[in-house]
Amino acid sequence: MSRLVHLGNAVVDLVLQVPAAPERGGDVLASTASELVGGGFNVMAAASRQGLPVVYAGMHGTGPRGDRVRAALAAEGVAVLQPVLPGCDTGLVVVIVEDDGERSFITAPGAEAQLDAAAVARVELAAGDFIYLTGYSLAHPSNRTALVEWLPGVGEDVVVFFDPGPLVASLPADALAVVLARADWVSANAVEAAALTGCADATASALALRDRTRGGVMVRCGPDGCVVALPGADPVSVPGVAAVAVDSNGAGDAHAGAFIAQLALGRAPLAAAGWANAAAAIAISRHGPATGLHSVGCSWSEPSFRRCFGGGIPCRLVEHREVTLGLKSLRPGAGFGPFSSKTIAGRTRCPLTWRLSTHWCIRTRWRFRNSL
Repeated sequence: MSRLVHLGNAVVDLVLQVPAAPERGGDVLASTASELVGGGFNVMAAASRQGLPVVYAGMHGTGPRGDRVRAALAAEGVAVLQPVLPGCDTGLVVVIVEDDGERSFITAPGAEAQLDAAAVARVELAAGDFIYLTGYSLAHPSNRTALVEWLPGVGEDVVVFFDPGPLVASLPADALAVVLARADWVSANAVEAAALTGCADATASALALRDRTRGGVMVRCGPDGCVVALPGADPVSVPGVAAVAVDSNGAGDAHAGAFIAQLALGRAPLAAAGWANAAAAIAISRHGPATGLHSVGCSWSEPSFRRCFGGGIPCRLVEHREVTLGLKSLRPGAGFGPFSSKTIAGRTRCPLTWRLSTHWCIRTRWRFRNSL
């Protein structure tokens, strides 16, 4: 079975909820402060919750933050490849989350920034595995040197997924070129894609990025979903899932983890992108970094829009209640399980062209099963 081998950075986030970020030299009172495991952990948790075996191949340190990262990975069923790095704790990221859901970061690197050639030599890959690389790793000299030297030797039957991240504009061009040239998938938000290509339009930047890779590109567009550019095909806009945004920290990670897991499970890229959009919508509707879609038991209390994966047709829950949704299949003209194609629980009109064949029942949770 395919695995996700994560070569990025798992860190501890110090998350501060504030009305708005302070001006330079100013101060602001945070309404809440919490320490949570984040960074690459968010991607790994999202993929593991979808049933994909995950291995963390990055570094982790000696100390309370390293202990916290290892405990969180174990709780999600993620295997840890590297030994503990002595004399250095795992890094800390200060995350400022504003009331509108926007977030800003200040990173203090730790053990995760000390990946070297000996560490990457421990990585054993099999056909069908997915490698996750991030721009954060390329920002650290030791990690960058080890990965750039190692990556060209990765087998053609291994899928390389690259997320350049918010530091993309400061990454060395030569290292970035090596990773992009080997990437089978590149996923960036619209701002990052614009920084990489100089194109403000998401579709244009997806096409420009595709020309620099050997595979597909996703440009994430927030509530508007994402643009997917596959080799030899016109870009496709995959609609988003509207949600009440309370914290965007980790939304892109949830998107990446869900997308990789669905690809590994055999979903077509556009269907996987639709699933990833839903995972990101759930993530932004909840506080904390690792709040993406669970394969079973993911609750989401806010009334929200649902869109059919692959078809992009909106469905809306118009009353504030939680439901259980078991996604069974996607096929043209399928109805909504025990309810008619025009109503859900007697309330929601849904004029579908593509419809999900689903099983709906009122419960106390909204549960997604990994059976689309």
